[in-house]
Amino acid sequence: AFIGVGAGVIVAALPQGRSNIAAVLIAIILWVLLDRRMSRKRRVVMGSLGVLLALPVAAITLPRFLADPEGGDRSELLNTALAQVGRSFWWGVGPNAYSVVVGERDILAATGFPAHVTFLHMVVELGVVGSIAVWIPQLFAIVLALRAVNRKDKIGDAAVAYLCILPGLVIILLTGWGILLQGVLPAWFLAAGLTVGMLGGRTPPLAVEEGDKPMSIEQPGAKK
Repeated sequence: AFIGVGAGVIVAALPQGRSNIAAVLIAIILWVLLDRRMSRKRRVVMGSLGVLLALPVAAITLPRFLADPEGGDRSELLNTALAQVGRSFWWGVGPNAYSVVVGERDILAATGFPAHVTFLHMVVELGVVGSIAVWIPQLFAIVLALRAVNRKDKIGDAAVAYLCILPGLVIILLTGWGILLQGVLPAWFLAAGLTVGMLGGRTPPLAVEEGDKPMSIEQPGAKK
């Protein structure tokens, strides 16, 4: 597990994506704080390792942030998308039609630059109605995770893990659009589906078996 976490931090740091790095670190910190089975000593060790991992990551990303604190043309892309929302609020311009429709009024959109906010980009293309439909599975998974977070079993661990990644996921959705790329979006829905299946599924009753035939368990006082 520790090797996997370390590898995840390295993979997130190499492209120097500030939102992705923040999301990974936030998830790790929340897991260390919320894991009920982790001893105090282990929390200190994990926290120290987290600081050690954060130092080289900061050394990589800080120069880029100082060089471009506003993220290039993000403000102009944001204003363009907001203007389009006012024109097609309910039903949007259509899936994958952002560059074609919005590009008629904006040169950056015409060259393929989308709105760098996932929520906003969804509303532009799918409208409010379509965007709500897209988010229903995610909201369902969040509700199930909140209901199961106090369980002291694998279901509870899964709920805590899902809730730990949510803050970082929101940061990614508010600062980028990469989650809508081909291959990423299906994986996102697959993860939501697995979460709903794990947290919302009912464990079937266990049968006491002898060979291939289930044994009948008699209740005290039952007539033979």
